[in-house]
Amino acid sequence: MKIFNIVAAGSIVLLSGCSGFMMQSEKRSFVTEAISKSSYSVAFCGNAYMDQSEAEKLAMQRACEITLTKGYTHFEVLTKSDQSDICQIKDAPRASSKQIPSSTDFVGPQNIVRPNITLKIQCYPVKDAPKTAIDAQKYLDENFPGLKFEK
Repeated sequence: MKIFNIVAAGSIVLLSGCSGFMMQSEKRSFVTEAISKSSYSVAFCGNAYMDQSEAEKLAMQRACEITLTKGYTHFEVLTKSDQSDICQIKDAPRASSKQIPSSTDFVGPQNIVRPNITLKIQCYPVKDAPKTAIDAQKYLDENFPGLKFEK
């Protein structure tokens, strides 16, 4: 029984480390599809707490990871499409009260954007990379310092 408690406590500690944003995003928000041997579609769907530029940056991060994982060094973005959802929140009272709310008690209609970015990329080895191609490791180093990709 004592060993079971130790194993259970250790498992809880290990699993609690998996609750970070990137782990959840990686599992639920990225979709990667192979188009050909060296072409991929990378989609990232964010949430209403994320702005468009952050979603694009995370899609680019995933494009870099795919490029390096598949043994390439560079990639080009062939197309970028934006299928972001705009959700409107209707007027809602700020706080519930028994009195009749005044006009200052309401939060007005707001548009909330849920970013959704899809990139189609073409990967290249260093010797075949065009001058306009993005160096995947360099992009990660510049935009995600501390994130080291291991092959």
